[in-house]
Amino acid sequence: MLLDLALILLSKLKVIFNFDDDQISRIVIRRKLTVKKIAFSINDVSQVTGVPSHTIRFWEKDFNLYLRPAKTPGGQRRYCNKDIEIIRTIKHLRYQDKYTIAGTIKELERNRNKKAKDVENRTMEGDIPEMPGARNYEEVGENV
Repeated sequence: MLLDLALILLSKLKVIFNFDDDQISRIVIRRKLTVKKIAFSINDVSQVTGVPSHTIRFWEKDFNLYLRPAKTPGGQRRYCNKDIEIIRTIKHLRYQDKYTIAGTIKELERNRNKKAKDVENRTMEGDIPEMPGARNYEEVGENV
């Protein structure tokens, strides 16, 4: 019943939004990846990101400080969500923003440093949420 309903919905997407089969399969695969899996094969990542698997392998060499998937004992690559986001970022920088490989590496480093500074600033400003049930020293008073 649920499968029939999903097939009807997909056929309506094709008609209403003029989606082709490739776009629908990417939507379905993307949904599967974000819900069920923790580690993904290179083929899954290739389908979701639209980057060919041979390009992903090449990028592992060029961007080895940022893109290092885990490997199974048999040597198969297993990508986590962070790896997929890095691949999407590299794809955007290389293809949309037209960065060179060296420029992409500099931009990735700049983003990494910016994130580290943001975390440092949040810890210094006290913006990190407190643990539930934690009490301040003043609340405890002389009972310590």
